[in-house]
Amino acid sequence: MYRNMLAFAILATLGTAQLAQAQAGGRIAYQSGPRSSSLGFEVVVMNADGNSKAPVAATVGTSSAAYDGVSWSPDGRRLVTRLQEGRTWDIYFVDVDGGQATNLTNDTFIDRDPTWSPDGNRIAYASTHGAPSEIFVIDVNGGPTVQLTDNSAVDENPSWSPDGSQIAFASRRDGDFEIYVMNADGSDQRRLTNSLREEYRPEWSPDGEQIVFFSDNCMDCSDQQSDIMVMRADGSDLINLTNSPWQNIAPTWSPDGSQIAFSSNRDDGVIDIFTMQADGSQVTNLTHNDPSMMAINPSWSRFAGDQPTAVEAISWGRVKSDHQR
Repeated sequence: MYRNMLAFAILATLGTAQLAQAQAGGRIAYQSGPRSSSLGFEVVVMNADGNSKAPVAATVGTSSAAYDGVSWSPDGRRLVTRLQEGRTWDIYFVDVDGGQATNLTNDTFIDRDPTWSPDGNRIAYASTHGAPSEIFVIDVNGGPTVQLTDNSAVDENPSWSPDGSQIAFASRRDGDFEIYVMNADGSDQRRLTNSLREEYRPEWSPDGEQIVFFSDNCMDCSDQQSDIMVMRADGSDLINLTNSPWQNIAPTWSPDGSQIAFSSNRDDGVIDIFTMQADGSQVTNLTHNDPSMMAINPSWSRFAGDQPTAVEAISWGRVKSDHQR
């Protein structure tokens, strides 16, 4: 009884909109912009079925950059992304409904690839603060950054494990881009993939058992094939989920791990957001763009599923797994 009363009290503070989306499978944020330019992109939020698309007010008309990405706060209220002010690229918080943008990094470096920690307290991101690009962590309340990687090659695309103990990332330190993993303090950096292709944008499954990413045939090709790949968290059991002649990039898991959203040009070359089952079946186009526009870098909110318990609500609304988060 007391557990149910506590759950009701906490959930009442989350708002009916968030609860409705929780029950419907969460929301997907993505970047939308002109196919002719890598700038001028806006962040759009839609329901997981592709309905109710709406641009996030703070990003309308800004110079948000393509191929950078967005990340949800664990409570589903804010996004973190990269925006340009003048000639400076910084990491910003953006209120999903209110539209307010707040500069987090506020420095003279090129900051990008932000991702929110599962406990909501930290942001990992890539920055030229460590040339050419290294992985950093900063507290959501600001303050000094902590550098996690330090080498002469590009490190980018950080992704937290669901329990917050590890960070997967892409690195070119061995000659081509591969997926690596390290402890959240930067220790024990190790390589997970080893192929002739280029691997990018890892994301952990909600249960922490798998990592999804995309793999290019050629980093410098203008019309390369890219596939969505999935492997166990230790790098074993690699599976190609798309295996097509198209570009399939930037995968993100649904809150329950049953689906994956991604960007692809598989429908007559138009770049849209698609979903598929976690085994690669049942591919569905959610955005149906005009050919002059493209939709890229989806990020699936983690507040979803059945009505959360009190414990789940306290834990920022994340769907629980059998693993400690």
